[in-house]
Amino acid sequence: FEWVRMVASVQALVILVLSTVWVASGSSPDCMSVVLSSTSFVGECQSAWSDLQPLMKPTQRALGYAWVKHKVEGHFQKKSEAQAYIDENNFPVVFGPSSFFYLVDHHHTLAALDHSGFDSVVVTVTVVCDERHLTIPQFEQFMLDNDFIYLADHPIGMPNALPILYQPSDLPRTFQFTSNVKSFTNDPWRAMSSYVRKVTDAVGFPSCDGSYKYCMRCYDRVCASDGVGIPFLEFKWGYFLNYASMYNTSYWPDQETWQQFALEFYGLNLSYGDVSTSNWLNAASYMIQLCRSGPTGTYELPTYIYGEGLSLPGYVYGDTKLGLDPVCLLKYCN
Repeated sequence: FEWVRMVASVQALVILVLSTVWVASGSSPDCMSVVLSSTSFVGECQSAWSDLQPLMKPTQRALGYAWVKHKVEGHFQKKSEAQAYIDENNFPVVFGPSSFFYLVDHHHTLAALDHSGFDSVVVTVTVVCDERHLTIPQFEQFMLDNDFIYLADHPIGMPNALPILYQPSDLPRTFQFTSNVKSFTNDPWRAMSSYVRKVTDAVGFPSCDGSYKYCMRCYDRVCASDGVGIPFLEFKWGYFLNYASMYNTSYWPDQETWQQFALEFYGLNLSYGDVSTSNWLNAASYMIQLCRSGPTGTYELPTYIYGEGLSLPGYVYGDTKLGLDPVCLLKYCN
């Protein structure tokens, strides 16, 4: 970023003129121009992924590789499809030291885009906080205080062990998910926490005929009481699915169903190239009985990661049919 500082003064006038045009036209500014400006910025900007990718920083260590594969197969087979899907999503970022964008949601979607190779797809990001003035230690504490960062991950080489806490310095330094380079570790339980939301034929439950096709999904993606999205909601469910399947199977309605799931789960391929998304969905279909069991409603998330007294967000009991997820607000800084 030395070149940024060298040319910033030269481009200041250009940026000022462009900013006037953006305000007049109502269009989003180019993110590269926002980066070059010293003026505090909160709002939307857009650039091609090839320009954004070097500026993007993850706020979590892991991805569910199998879930990235699901997104690639479903939405990133052609550039036009990729652009349409990216346009449907909102990518909130925090503007941090050295003018990096710290992504606070939708890591899997941008990983799928990176894997697709469609680098000219235009991505619109929403800067929810501009904290470029902070030092790195100050910024790390700010991100922790605002639940913008997720430091739990499985011990290295032990994907079925319960997650442990890492340090902010252990987060990936780049955002890459290509055939050759992947910045993230692979969390199969984070993948499963998304697959259980796409089940259309849940084992032991009625069909969704005449209802939303995912009416028997594992959980509802609810908003917090202030209408803002719940941070890292899928990781919370992934922790529970991991715990209830590998450490305490009493949350399952019966041991036979757990054994059926375990048989399917241990047959899954975890390596990205070998993932069969249909096999993952089949394994997920057995988990709905776990998600919606009575005991699951009493589960409290571990305090060492999530704090005191937190139950599973979006828990639904029994065969209650769900509709579309609510639309949650982004969390902005004061």
